[in-house]
Amino acid sequence: MSTKKSAQIRLGFKTGEHIVYPSHGVGRIMAIEEQEVAGFKL
Repeated sequence: MSTKKSAQIRLGFKTGEHIVYPSHGVGRIMAIEEQEVAGFKL
């Protein structure tokens, strides 16, 4: 199972910002997390 951690640095994204997914529409960043899947941190 994945482990959720608070990410230190991300590429310009901040919680609360609005983003646009071209095929899905507008969304809002609720949290930025780092997850471990199959031994890889994503």
